[in-house]
Parts: sequence; structure tokens; C-alpha cells
Amino acid sequence: FQAEDGIRDQPRSRGLGDVYKRQAFRVVHEPIEPALGFKFEYKGRSIVITGDTSYTQSVIDNSMNADVLFHEAQANHMLAVMEKSLRSRGAELLATVLDDITTYHTTLVEAAEIANEANVKKLFFYHLTPAPRNYIQEIMFVRGVDQVRKEWTLVEDGTLVILPVGSEEIIVTNM
Repeated sequence: FQAEDGIRDQPRSRGLGDVYKRQAFRVVHEPIEPALGFKFEYKGRSIVITGDTSYTQSVIDNSMNADVLFHEAQANHMLAVMEKSLRSRGAELLATVLDDITTYHTTLVEAAEIANEANVKKLFFYHLTPAPRNYIQEIMFVRGVDQVRKEWTLVEDGTLVILPVGSEEIIVTNM
């Protein structure tokens, strides 16, 4: 990889004439710099992984027509409740951290909007903050997403996505 925007390496052969491409691209996760997302392409199939990022055009540009987008997801509406509770108990430092992280992560609704604008076939929410621990928290966590996008998945540990070559199929299973 080269250290510049739109970082690309040369296509590589796996010995059978199969060529894959990988690309790193800059995302916005201030104060961390550089922060990168990644795109992987193989025989007409593609997966994009955002890494930590706020809403940014580079994710849209690099996700155009991707089969799969793994996008980090933060439920700021849940963090606001946690922050208020912490402040009421005098835990100002931790409350300030929760408030601060809302400025450099993407909400689920924003990630769904990105997937729509990029014409992504399947959206996966990962790196979930705060991580839902039960079904009720999951319902609260994904509030508003269905109004923006119908096709999405909240990942669990062990989620496995398979993109068969020569097909449009996206297989989702758990290891």
C-alpha cells in the first residue's frame, strides 16, 4: 500500500489466474489520523469495511454498487440516555467521553443512508456502540433504520458472509 488517499495495491494472482484487488481509503475519525476503510474485490464481487468513521463521502464513493457494506454503527440516542445518567451521578469524565464519541462515529440511520446512496446490495452493521445485550436493547438500538432501508443485518459474533463467484447471491450464516 502507498500512504495517500485512494490507496491501492497491485492486483495479485493466487496462482490460478484469479485476480483480487484491495484498496484502503481515508475515512473521518478525528482526532485519529489516518483512519482507513477497506474495499476488497474478487471476480466481480465486492465487500467494503468502513472502520471507525463519521458520515463521509469517501465511504459512499468507495461503496458504489458494492455487494456488501460492513459499516460501524453507533446508537447516539442510547448514548445520550447513558450520558445523562452518568452526569446525574457525578461521573463527568465518563459522560464527557460518551458525548465526545458521538462526533466521530456514524449512526445506524446515517449508515443506512450511505448504503442507499451508494446502491449497496446488503448492509451489515458491526462494531456496535453501545453493544446491545438482549432483544429489547436490539430493538432500541436499530430505532429508525427500517424507515430508511429495509435490507440490513445486525451482526453477531461469528457472522459469516459468502459471495459465490458467478452469482448475485449473498449468503449470510453464523460460524
